[in-house]
Amino acid sequence: MPFAHAFEYNASRPLAPGSVVRVPLGRQHRIGVVWDRDSTSVDDRALPAARLKPVEAVLDLPPLGAPLRRFIDWVADYTLSPAGAVLRMALPPRLVTAPAPRQIRYRASGQQPQRMTAARERVLALLADGRARPLADITTRARVSDGVVRTLARQGVLEQRVVATEHAPPTPDPSRPGPVLSPPQAAAARHLCDAVRARAFAPILLAGVTGSGKTEVYFEAIAEALAAPGGQVLVLLPEIALTSQWLDRFHERFGAEPAPWHSDLAMAARRRT
Repeated sequence: MPFAHAFEYNASRPLAPGSVVRVPLGRQHRIGVVWDRDSTSVDDRALPAARLKPVEAVLDLPPLGAPLRRFIDWVADYTLSPAGAVLRMALPPRLVTAPAPRQIRYRASGQQPQRMTAARERVLALLADGRARPLADITTRARVSDGVVRTLARQGVLEQRVVATEHAPPTPDPSRPGPVLSPPQAAAARHLCDAVRARAFAPILLAGVTGSGKTEVYFEAIAEALAAPGGQVLVLLPEIALTSQWLDRFHERFGAEPAPWHSDLAMAARRRT
């Protein structure tokens, strides 16, 4: 939360600074971090223990180290920002965003209903392929009511599965051919690919005017890195405004978009990334 000061809670046992905890805050439950310095507190007077709410749980996560905590303090002081807002940026997105939405799906268990009807027969015929389908899909395709599906589930004829509705992003294909490079472009691409294959740090400046094909040269190096076992690539753009155009170029070259990350992304999109 974007608060400038820390809150006090009662812990049943001593907690190491940096521990990640879940605590009550008003009518909600929030993720927090045990802090060992509160230079921005507006009141240094200790509250009576009876007035302190208890820490609900200590999460099974590595604590934030002292260097990171001091860095968060420094960033908050330097930018005149609430320490809680800076801390939020340092925590993994899965801790500060809602969990991925989930959906109940149904599939045939192999058992037969106690009594077969035309509606139940249509449901079983639809699910004969073994796929798990959401309730709305079954009722629409089999032309039955929700009650028919739920009754079959209660009888054990259908199995319920809870699945996340968000799916992993498609994998880029480094083998997709790109445009034919000019001799100077090809020479630059070979130099970059040689550096990627060496798997060692090598700063390289690629000079060229706008429209000279630098992006396609970059893509050759990206393809070389992605083709390696477990290969990953981090691409940094100078400004957010270039993101959409660059994602389109990447999709055209590799058949899939990379996972974006910038300050304009909604929290749900950050969680997916």
